Amino acid sequence: MKKISIPQNYKLFFIVLSIIAVIAGAIFYFKLGVNDQELIKTYIDAYFINSEYSIINIILLNLLIFILIWIFGLSMFGSGFIVFIYFIKMFLLSLSVSAIVKLGGEDAILKAFLYVFPSQIVSIFIYALLAIYALNSSFMFFKILFKKREINFKNIFVDYNKIFGILFGILLIVIVYQVYLNPFLFNLFFK
Repeated sequence: MKKISIPQNYKLFFIVLSIIAVIAGAIFYFKLGVNDQELIKTYIDAYFINSEYSIINIILLNLLIFILIWIFGLSMFGSGFIVFIYFIKMFLLSLSVSAIVKLGGEDAILKAFLYVFPSQIVSIFIYALLAIYALNSSFMFFKILFKKREINFKNIFVDYNKIFGILFGILLIVIVYQVYLNPFLFNLFFK
């Protein structure tokens, strides 16, 4: 397999997009009303006590985001959706961390760290890599159709699917960690 090159400006774009989404998520949380903050608190509490509701949400949300990014990468018009989905993922992560910090009491920073490290950090890299490759793939399909460039479609598709498979395998490990180990560690330290 030849090395797939990703333009440097894609990487920079996703770094800037991540920073904007994190800042927006934090600001948004502190602008919410009391009722909305309580709803977020309920969701976070469910996550840390490992409820069935939380397990289903974690699995479905991660798989849905991952598969949507992959599917939009197969479309020449999917680039806007890829960026939007990635932004929402980062926004929600920031919203969750902001809620944990505000509601976490004297152990708030430790709770937020436990929530983010390592599962959320790894999932950020998974989604960022998938989004970068999906965006690159989407632009390649655009070039094939509208710029009449001759690009080997088969190689692009095979490489894109290999990346999908590798990242999907890592994501499944992260999901297992988020569903079982992270709540166990949280209960071990804070109960």
